[in-house]
Amino acid sequence: MEFEFFFQIALILLSTKLAGDLSVRLGQPSVLGKLIVGIVIGPALLGWIENSELLTQLSNVGVIL
Repeated sequence: MEFEFFFQIALILLSTKLAGDLSVRLGQPSVLGKLIVGIVIGPALLGWIENSELLTQLSNVGVIL
């Protein structure tokens, strides 16, 4: 369980960083690349990131900050 959570966090951080950098090189805002990769790796398309209670709580903290 814990390994899967840390793998998902690492996948999120790495993929959003790469997508943000790529979109800036293409002349677009970095947030656009991050949003697109979030949709692609999330449960909507590829399903690499599953909905879990811990990720939901972390996302709520991120919204508050």
